[in-house]
Amino acid sequence: MGSNNRYPVPAQIRFVLLWFQEWSEMQRGDFLPILAQKLSPSGCVNGVVAGMEGLSCQADRPPSLFQCRVKLFGDWVTGWSQADKDHFLARLKELDPQFIEKYEAGFHLLVSGQAKADDIPGEVVESQNIAQSPVPNQEFAADEYLGEVV
Repeated sequence: MGSNNRYPVPAQIRFVLLWFQEWSEMQRGDFLPILAQKLSPSGCVNGVVAGMEGLSCQADRPPSLFQCRVKLFGDWVTGWSQADKDHFLARLKELDPQFIEKYEAGFHLLVSGQAKADDIPGEVVESQNIAQSPVPNQEFAADEYLGEVV
């Protein structure tokens, strides 16, 4: 069974949102160009994002948890509809509006052809600390990931 079929799309989105909240600012910065590349319309970005290459595993070390999660995101997002992607971005915006501002600025440069994916800044401006609570006044239990759409 492929990774796209193991969990329904709403669960995949919830997993990635939870991971995003756990990531440091540096990891979010590493995720930014990958997000732009994966969500760009086809034909806007050629090749693999340099940030993704930087996340590749070294032969003598297993991948980090962050690398595994980014790979899963990349595998999953290819099966998401545009509505799923829009929902995901809307939830990210709720969690970290400054991250999405940076994403949107870089994304518009990609679409207009003024930049390549590896030109998008990897640093994410400091955002409000949301790592304590995935959604205000709501805690996630492991079995909730497979429940209702967020």
